[in-house]
This record gives sequence, C-alpha cells and structure tokens, in this order.
Amino acid sequence: MQTGKLIVLTGPSGVGKGTLVKSLLERHPELVLSISM
Repeated sequence: MQTGKLIVLTGPSGVGKGTLVKSLLERHPELVLSISM
C-alpha cells in the first residue's frame, strides 16, 4: 500500500480555492481531487 499526503483546502466562497486546485492539478497530474461537503 502506498502512503501519501492529505491536503485540505478550506475557506469561504470567492477566495480562490478552485483556482489554486486547478493550478495544482495542472502542475502535478499525479494528484487526485476529492470533494466532500
């Protein structure tokens, strides 16, 4: 089993979480995105 790192992004609407995630995924395609509400 491979171990990894968990990154949690939180914040109110409009602060750029989506922009940051998009940039991270473009630069690091090995990352996996999971959204929970």
